[in-house]
Amino acid sequence: MKLCEKGVINLDTPLTKYASERFLEGDPRLELITARHVLSHTSGFQNWRSEEKPLKIHFTPGEKWLYSGEGYSYLQSVVAHVTGQPIEPFMKANLFAPFGMASSGYVWNDMFEKRLARPHDKKGKPFDNKKSTATDAARYGSSGALLTTPTDYAKFLIEVIDPKASDAFRLTKKSLEEMLHPQVKVDDKYSSSWALGYNTPRSVTLSCMAEIMRGFTPSPQVSGW
Repeated sequence: MKLCEKGVINLDTPLTKYASERFLEGDPRLELITARHVLSHTSGFQNWRSEEKPLKIHFTPGEKWLYSGEGYSYLQSVVAHVTGQPIEPFMKANLFAPFGMASSGYVWNDMFEKRLARPHDKKGKPFDNKKSTATDAARYGSSGALLTTPTDYAKFLIEVIDPKASDAFRLTKKSLEEMLHPQVKVDDKYSSSWALGYNTPRSVTLSCMAEIMRGFTPSPQVSGW
């Protein structure tokens, strides 16, 4: 959203206008997919491709909702191209450092080695963490590969629901409202909608979210994973 404010990209301009190479060959509907479609999961891409199910566009972009990690991977590749930075250094410079999220990242390092909780099997036996590489981050970073702490992530959420004044890193109120505005209905038992990167109630505003989350603040003593 901050790149949109700066005029680097536009929410409603086809991503092919910015991409260095085509994400999918042979389907002219790729020319229709925008950042808005990707962020609201209406790009038409499936969640992930496989040998059995190669990447394809399943419907006209914007027509309906279909959760898609592939879409986020596509947008991430565009952002990396227009900024000249992979996701790790870009996010450190533009979000983690400005928001004080010192325990967050995508690529395995010594900090994660020492502090990251280990997964366990159903019998309670621990096993080793997957050590994410820069290549992993380039493919899956934006679609769920963030390594963080509850405290760090709370800092990000507080910037969304009770934001400080807009600056070089923080969004304007108009951009925040646009980001949280429901874009498409989701066919689920919760009667929810998908905004730009967020699953939301059918109607949500910054004041509504602030009221829901009132009193939620991170403890400065919390440092676990």
